[in-house]
Amino acid sequence: MARTRKQSPKRPSRPSRKPGSERGGNSRADLDVHVLEQISAGAPLPHVLETICLGMEALTEGMRASVLLLEDGVRVRHGAAPHLPAKWTTWIDGRAIGPNEGSCGTAAFRKQPVIASDISTDARWVKYRDAALEFGLRACWSLPFFDADGNVLGTFAMYYDRPRTPTVTQLGLAEHAGHLASVAVQRHRAHAAIAQSEETARLIIEQALDANVVIDAAGLVRGWNPRAQAMFGWTADEATGQPLAELIIPPRLRREHQNGLRRFTETGRGTIIGRRVEMPAVHRDGRELRVVLAITPIRRGDQTMFSAFIEDVTESHRTAAALRESERHLALIYDHVADVLFELQVEDAGYRFISVNPAFLSVTGLAREQVVGKFVHELLPEPSRALATAKYEEALRTRGTVRWEELTNFPAGPRLGEVTVTPVFGSQGRPTVLIGSVRDLTARRQMENEVRQLQKLEAIGRLSGGIAHDFNNILAVILGVGNMLLKDVGDDEVRNQLEEIMEAGRRGATLTRQFLAFARKQVLEPQPLDLSATVRELSSIMKRLLRADITMKLDLAEQPGTIMGDPSQLEQVVMNLVVNARDAMPEGGRLTIETADVDLDEVRAAQLVATPGPSVRLTVSDTGVGMSDETRRRLFEPFFTTKEAGKGTGLGLATVYGIVKQSGGTIDVQSAPGQGASFTLYFPRATGTPGTKTERTGHRDSWGRGLAGLNILLVEDEPALRTAFSRMLNRLKCRVTLAANGADALEIVERGEITPDLLITDTVIPGISGHELARRLAKALPRLKILRMSGYADPEISKAESSESLGTFVQKPFTLPELAQAVERAMES
Repeated sequence: MARTRKQSPKRPSRPSRKPGSERGGNSRADLDVHVLEQISAGAPLPHVLETICLGMEALTEGMRASVLLLEDGVRVRHGAAPHLPAKWTTWIDGRAIGPNEGSCGTAAFRKQPVIASDISTDARWVKYRDAALEFGLRACWSLPFFDADGNVLGTFAMYYDRPRTPTVTQLGLAEHAGHLASVAVQRHRAHAAIAQSEETARLIIEQALDANVVIDAAGLVRGWNPRAQAMFGWTADEATGQPLAELIIPPRLRREHQNGLRRFTETGRGTIIGRRVEMPAVHRDGRELRVVLAITPIRRGDQTMFSAFIEDVTESHRTAAALRESERHLALIYDHVADVLFELQVEDAGYRFISVNPAFLSVTGLAREQVVGKFVHELLPEPSRALATAKYEEALRTRGTVRWEELTNFPAGPRLGEVTVTPVFGSQGRPTVLIGSVRDLTARRQMENEVRQLQKLEAIGRLSGGIAHDFNNILAVILGVGNMLLKDVGDDEVRNQLEEIMEAGRRGATLTRQFLAFARKQVLEPQPLDLSATVRELSSIMKRLLRADITMKLDLAEQPGTIMGDPSQLEQVVMNLVVNARDAMPEGGRLTIETADVDLDEVRAAQLVATPGPSVRLTVSDTGVGMSDETRRRLFEPFFTTKEAGKGTGLGLATVYGIVKQSGGTIDVQSAPGQGASFTLYFPRATGTPGTKTERTGHRDSWGRGLAGLNILLVEDEPALRTAFSRMLNRLKCRVTLAANGADALEIVERGEITPDLLITDTVIPGISGHELARRLAKALPRLKILRMSGYADPEISKAESSESLGTFVQKPFTLPELAQAVERAMES
């Protein structure tokens, strides 16, 4: 493929972005019309591709578009990139495609979209990362576009100057841009082929200008023009006076030529005189030609001469063969293209099918004889019939292409398609046929619905996490103050009431932990785990949970790969799934738990929205009642349950979803009514040797001893929590200095008001973060001990249990004994 960058005569102006353009409004339609007009007008390919890029940039805020063309199937060439740095486009021009060649090279190699939401961390951008970041490119989504045979023509890419994940609308725009680019490239190549063919035809015509040969009654050459010399290879001097038969007539036909000449001389009649006759001829070098000749007798007195105009049709024969091959090739494209194609004849009685391709029959489930010759109103059911008829009439009325989406029930099942029809008019200006195509959108729409469901779960998770965090702060006050009151109150009735308050607070804390698990904002203590060993340890407990009419089968890998996870949280995942399976088998059945090592390829990983590579699989399946697709889609929503009132909170599977996601895993659910259900969990394989479960600090009677007199700097932005924690620490006889934020804390230390033994800080506070505050104070006070606290593990506090963090950590809410034990751990660290 030749480079096309220097061919662009003039850069098109960047169209303005109109409101609503991201929803595919009039701007997209205008772009389609503008591009198709340029293609029809024969505009240079770089000009058309740049128009597509500029149009798509106008439809997508903050995006810079690029088209790369695939050359010889192995490397990409610059097509258009009006707003990317010239140094970048020059640098990537001519790069080979491959599995790790950025977004575009990888997309062309794998023949599938490649989404790099953050170039700085995407493994496929390792070779190009530094250059891309230097040019301010942080995200790139690239989609390949194809010809009718499925061959990659190039890629359309969207670049952004910050990390970003595409929306369904943006992916649709990119796909549409690729379709336009595909049309432009294929039309360009077709025009190039046609231009070549026309040039060849012109040369053929020039060479086929009639040769003129004149012979006498004896068959001797008397005239030989330059075209005859060019056609047969004999000069005029060489041919004149020689028998024509020995110059251009094949030996096998010479006798017939001589007999015909004599017959005409004697009788005045001849079989080829006065007609155009095709016959073989021979060149001086012996090769045979196909010629068309017209012989006219010329009488001069008593002499008869014959003038022959001879046309070399050898190339015409070859061209005809090539044309037949081209028609065969077009028929193959029509028969094998993935889109549905059809042709309707416009009649007074309606629209009659006169041609459909095999894809039409495959999608609809109809036989050809059931379609061809039938009217549209005889095949399409309502309401599709009325919609299609109205669109056909619109196409005829506007004399242009009309597009729409349509859901139609066919024998093969309901299909959603993007329909396009274009009218063709005859010489009298009357419509003759409608050319139509349908792109099947059924699978794409299903994928869009799945993406929306995931986005819905993410939104609910964010809401749940925020509510749980605020509720945790309230519970921290209730449990902390309540615990201190219990120590002070001697009246049994009052103590009982306080115990009820504390129990309600503990139940609230349990509820918030479930919310945080779903929202993936709880603090985990990950360590290397053997899933098979975890399930075996739980087997006796699981058996006690199951009824006598349920059998349990364990099919566990002996030594599966190690995963990183919080042991108690993953135990909760297994137990929740077992309880869910038990409740799905009210009449008994079989529960099966399996573990295995698997390798997720990129295709399967994309389907699961997981990370490709070595993984460990945990499957919990039952033979219960199963579930519908609607239930399966809502399965992990908080408070969604199919159980009767009072028998389920709707948080069990939501908790499973949150823990698995926060542990880096993913869940796949397969089920159908009456077919049972299978929950399959995938966790990335990790390094390390599984050990025993980390024991959490339990209750100790000696808590708080030896803490008296500690100088503590307490940093908490919530006033109620600050007051409650201060009282709890005072109860432990500590000296407490309060600060509402990091800046106040630094100022207190810098003024010398206190030389703290221990810093207790919330991890997320206004201004300077708790982690940064701890780092600064630890640098200034090397002997300072640090205790960090938080209600959940936000991205900013994800270092709560990492080796980079300073000091120890305690999770809100906590009681006075738990706070005392946390302080002791901090002082011992």
